[in-house]
Amino acid sequence: MHQVQLLEGIFKQSELKGKEYLLNLDVDRLSAPCYEAIGQEAKKPRYGGWESTGISGHSIGHWLSAMAQMYAVTGEEIIKRKNYLCN
Repeated sequence: MHQVQLLEGIFKQSELKGKEYLLNLDVDRLSAPCYEAIGQEAKKPRYGGWESTGISGHSIGHWLSAMAQMYAVTGEEIIKRKNYLCN
């Protein structure tokens, strides 16, 4: 990943849109099923869609992986700080 730098174009636009989406997601809502699974009250209600079914809780793993990859690519501190909120 460190040997590739995206220039202006559709791939850079896609990266920026992906970063915007990742930063927009609410960690408290993503982690709600995890709290519920251990019998604790979640800070906020869980997301709908997949997170309202029997496979709830898996989205936070996808989010963490995507954020780690986005940080590896961009090195942006805002991504690192958002990950620290996952406590």
